Amino acid sequence: MRKHLAAGQTWEGKSTNHRKDGTVYNEELMASPVRNEAGRVAHHVLLIRDVTEKNELEQQLLQSQKMEALGQMAGGVAHDFNNLLTAILGYCSAAMDRVADDSSTYEDLKQVVLAGERAARMTRKLLALGRKNMAVSEPADLNGLITDMEPFLRRTLTSDVELEIDLGASDQMVLLDKSSLEQVILNLVVNARDAMTSGGHLQVKTDRIVIKEENRNGFADVTPGSYMLLSVRDDGCGMTEKIQTRIFEPFFTTKEKDKGTGLGLSTVYSIIRQGGGFVSAKSDIGVGTTFELLLPLADGEDNGLKIRESVQETRGTETILLTEDEVAVRALCARTLTSRGYHVLQASNGAEALSMYQASEGKINMVITDMTMPTMGGKDLVEQLRRIKPDLHVLFMTGFTEDVACNHATGRKYPMLLKPFTQQALVERVRGILGRDAETYEESAPARRPAE
Repeated sequence: MRKHLAAGQTWEGKSTNHRKDGTVYNEELMASPVRNEAGRVAHHVLLIRDVTEKNELEQQLLQSQKMEALGQMAGGVAHDFNNLLTAILGYCSAAMDRVADDSSTYEDLKQVVLAGERAARMTRKLLALGRKNMAVSEPADLNGLITDMEPFLRRTLTSDVELEIDLGASDQMVLLDKSSLEQVILNLVVNARDAMTSGGHLQVKTDRIVIKEENRNGFADVTPGSYMLLSVRDDGCGMTEKIQTRIFEPFFTTKEKDKGTGLGLSTVYSIIRQGGGFVSAKSDIGVGTTFELLLPLADGEDNGLKIRESVQETRGTETILLTEDEVAVRALCARTLTSRGYHVLQASNGAEALSMYQASEGKINMVITDMTMPTMGGKDLVEQLRRIKPDLHVLFMTGFTEDVACNHATGRKYPMLLKPFTQQALVERVRGILGRDAETYEESAPARRPAE
């Protein structure tokens, strides 16, 4: 700067500085010479601009772009992987139906199915990591889920952190997507671990609670009623009141650079609120922090599919055009539907399916199509077929949850089956669609998934 100013030149640069209260901020500076009538430099004008907020916004944008790229990658992996899992789970289920329950072969196949279902959950976690997952609210056993997660949670904690699991006696189900609930619990536990730099005690507790109009238990906007309470309490460093007002903001973090994204608690808040629940945090410096979550209760039992389903004889005689580019999935679906009496025509992409439909002379009653295919995808195929036959029955299949947005492609909400799915889920959905008015496409129940 001095070199430029001594030469009578304008200088621009960046620096960090301190405010009067001691906080650090980023600044941009520009020093310009001011000359007198003789052309000599008489003095300088220094312009200083606080760009701290601007720099933070730039970093947030970069982080958002990274997450978007991660989401696209995760979505692509999930699509291909869910195709494979559909075939693995489907063929194993078919084989299990042909062997005795007490045979060693049945037990071997059962282990394959269990491994496949764990892989399906991992795929949904990939999507959650990229924030590309579609949360489907369905009954979940909160206590059972925490019990299943306990070994993993203990491995996540450092050896100087004591984990206490205190599960309430209530076996009431909660209405929340299971993979999202796992993500919520893991985020809170990891945050608690990081707050206990010298070790400590971490408690994960559940209980059924009734919120009354006159006593909202610290939840200002809660709707009175019955909930499951999930609390995560640590005796770590705690937070100031100023920090507590910002903890649920996206990208806000108190962790060191490269130690946190600032998305953990904002994701927790979004998942719980979108699921109809409520979140509260209480913290004191040097005492610790408690997060309390009110989760909406579910009516009835868990609707997850069992490992081995009693395949009902749901039969039909209609003609179905099946469009799927993955050979193994197409062969499995065709065999399943054919065994139930349906006449199945098979196509490997949308263009081939369109030609087959045009040559069928209106004899096709239903089209089942994958969303993402080469040459012509399912969305374009259905749009063209509905121009030919507006009341055509349609069922979309997808392993890429972002495709769900295409449900609104033509103003209707088409039925959709999320991969991986089972034989029974397929035949039940097909029979249900063929048995109702093709113009009524509003789905009241979520696509069924393998047991968690």
